[in-house]
Amino acid sequence: MDEISPEEERIQCLSKKVSAYLEGRDVSEEEREELLNLVSVCQEGVTSLLSAKQKLRESELDAYCIKEELAASVYADKIFEKSKIQLSDEISALAAQFNTLERSERRKREKVGVQEPIILN
Repeated sequence: MDEISPEEERIQCLSKKVSAYLEGRDVSEEEREELLNLVSVCQEGVTSLLSAKQKLRESELDAYCIKEELAASVYADKIFEKSKIQLSDEISALAAQFNTLERSERRKREKVGVQEPIILN
């Protein structure tokens, strides 16, 4: 036969006292006080559990908000990276156009016979 722990034995004893009290059997004043103390402890436990449940809900809401902020940040980073790539492509295209215009101007000057200016450092 399995041995029961002192806590289990106490719970069984209290359970019998609660049953007796609820059935209207006589219980001693000491047992009645013990039951009232038990009810008080249970009420405190329930209050503590409700408080913990509320804190958990708040934590879940905080976690959800953080998740949404993170998702928005990742999205913003992707848009920023895409914009950087587009800007880089536009700069490259403008540089190519500038080089083409510069070559064209140089050819025009060469046809007319105008020399390039000499730049002294």
